[in-house]
Amino acid sequence: MSSRPEDLRIRNTSKIVKTLIINPNLSRVELARKLNLTKTTISSIINKLISLGIVEEIEKDNSGSIGKSPVPLRIKSDAASVIGIGLERKDTSGVLLNPDGKVLESIIIHESNRKKEDATKNLLKVIEIMLSKAHEHGIEPNAIGIGAPGPIDEKAGVIYSPSGLPDWENFNVAQIAQDAFNRKTYLINDADGGALAERFFGNGKELSSFVDIFFDEGIGCGIVLDGEIYRGAFGYSGEFDYLAFLGKSIGKGEDYFSLEKVLSELHIFLGKNQLQFGSSDIKEYLENSKNMEAKKKFEEIYTELGRIASIISNLIGPEAVIVSGRMIELGDLFMKPFKDVFFKLQFGREKKVRLIKGAFPQNITYAIGAATNALLNHVIEKSIA
Repeated sequence: MSSRPEDLRIRNTSKIVKTLIINPNLSRVELARKLNLTKTTISSIINKLISLGIVEEIEKDNSGSIGKSPVPLRIKSDAASVIGIGLERKDTSGVLLNPDGKVLESIIIHESNRKKEDATKNLLKVIEIMLSKAHEHGIEPNAIGIGAPGPIDEKAGVIYSPSGLPDWENFNVAQIAQDAFNRKTYLINDADGGALAERFFGNGKELSSFVDIFFDEGIGCGIVLDGEIYRGAFGYSGEFDYLAFLGKSIGKGEDYFSLEKVLSELHIFLGKNQLQFGSSDIKEYLENSKNMEAKKKFEEIYTELGRIASIISNLIGPEAVIVSGRMIELGDLFMKPFKDVFFKLQFGREKKVRLIKGAFPQNITYAIGAATNALLNHVIEKSIA
């Protein structure tokens, strides 16, 4: 068992690595002040991180200055590279990410994952493609991250039968990927991963507390408190679609307020059997159609989503609510009724909670989140080895 000083060293190293990822170019003095650590502690850890090739000092032109200027630090751009996979019901996305949060390559395959066999095939296929793309860049990825709907066991790397995916029971995705590609693989809840990406590389960098709500194939929610993902006592949190009022779910978030339901409603009004979400068809139809029944139906849906977001905000009291997922691709058609009811139902007179759009391309957000989780785990584990 680790001694208390060793535990403290690990915690401090983790803090420094995370801080430099979020805020590159800080000096030792600034790190000590920001993290409330001694300069001796900071220098000791930084020196080790430099020797491991994780952190580098940035040379500055000090000509003309008096005295020695603080030397900025940052995580090296080649300290690690990771592959992130978003494994969802109807598609599988992949990204190649570096420590700057830059997506070097991305891909998305639109094939059903409802059967475990299909999900496994698509998972391995996308990883193989991303490895090939990495090699084209001369990069050998250090780790793999997978984001998937819960419930999951992060440590075991196992998915436990998510809503609508009964065939995924005891789906050991991390081990499958690790055995196939001989790389450490990390599993995270898809919504938690999305919030993690916002925290380190997106619109949550300057926030210590926020919730990231995903309106996509269902309703997901990642929670950040005191700068860290809140996972709950038993490895899950943010499952607000399971809240019930008067004996009814707040909307069966995995059904009624999903893209699948919205599209099926639109198909009825359009009399179509096929419609590609993300195309201009939906937006143009709702903007120009004289079909008031369709407009009313969709406004009801968006208004109810605003109510759900307000409930979540009032329960947690964050600095901000980040809105993510492919629903926001509808622009003001979605955001206006959503915002109106969200702020109307906010607790308190000043209504200080901010409403922010997610920072990332919506179709690869979960993959970016999975990659962020893998990056953090790999770099921190390397730092404390």
